[in-house]
Amino acid sequence: MRRIVVLLLIVALLSGCANQPVDNTIKEKSVKVLSLSAETHPEMLRYLGVVNPDEIKKYAFLSGGVIEEFFVEVGDVVTAGQVLASLQRDKLSISLDNAGEQLRAARLDYAKAQKNLNYLNDLLADTEQLLAAGATSQQQYDQVKLQRDIAQKELSQAAALTEQAKLQAQFNEDNVDDATLTSGIAGTVLALNYESGEIVAPGYPVVLVRSERSAIHVGVSAEDLKKLSVGDEAHIKLPNGEDKIAEISRINRMPDRGSRTYLVEIAFADDGQLLLGETVDVAFEISKSEGIWLPIAYILNDGLDYVYIVENDRAKRVDVSLEMIYEDKVKVGGLKPQDLKIVGRQDDATEQQPKTGEDDE
Repeated sequence: MRRIVVLLLIVALLSGCANQPVDNTIKEKSVKVLSLSAETHPEMLRYLGVVNPDEIKKYAFLSGGVIEEFFVEVGDVVTAGQVLASLQRDKLSISLDNAGEQLRAARLDYAKAQKNLNYLNDLLADTEQLLAAGATSQQQYDQVKLQRDIAQKELSQAAALTEQAKLQAQFNEDNVDDATLTSGIAGTVLALNYESGEIVAPGYPVVLVRSERSAIHVGVSAEDLKKLSVGDEAHIKLPNGEDKIAEISRINRMPDRGSRTYLVEIAFADDGQLLLGETVDVAFEISKSEGIWLPIAYILNDGLDYVYIVENDRAKRVDVSLEMIYEDKVKVGGLKPQDLKIVGRQDDATEQQPKTGEDDE
């Protein structure tokens, strides 16, 4: 009896559920849509660049000596003409005084030789007249002529010694002047290769100074190199987020042996903002590109890139291809200006869901 009652209850419950209506309507969700239109943005080549000095000057003393003092330190900013270092002048001054004495003696010897030659020239002329008049012998004339010829050679030797002494004196004077080392450019001190009191040989670099301007080196592919020329603009993104515009100053047509890329150099006045060896983002504008550009955040992906468009008030999935990026937008293929893309994440819209939001122009 109890089994029959349970069966009747189950049948009653099933009959009640069958009589309830089922809601098969699709729930409408409000979403925003974006009207698409063709836009034009630059086509950019993007690379990483490395900061290098535009120029490094190596300053050295022309003469060797003992370094007396440095007037700068590594990292100091210097101006053109600023004193960098100096040599002890004691020995240089002595050498200059000695050279001056030698020059004065050489000039005195030259003056004596010139005076002697003038005298013998006059004597030879008088002897020649006497010989013509028969008042002197040929032997006497030949002797005077020989003395005149010797005097000419002595004058030539005195002239050569005077010139040599003059050059030596000028050299020593230059050495004294060179005892003070000055910068020929405005820039920053990179290195001091000696210390005060040390002996430095002639011509050895003592102070290294980098110029104010930097050179950003970029290695580009052979294909991209064909699109670039000296003078083209380069957009530099600094580490602090600041954007700068510079120009290509040099292109090396020989590839790097290791990377097989080509060096593109960008001259850049960084005002000390960039460190040597630091990397920066570099972009070269090579053309303008027209098409459908969408914010990157609006592209969906499940293995393929796609968006939703509105078709007959329904959301329809359309696969797209990504062609190029400019700032926060990407140029896509597969869409036409008359299409509408639903804005939002993947869970904001599903295929066949009605569109009820308003256009966001």
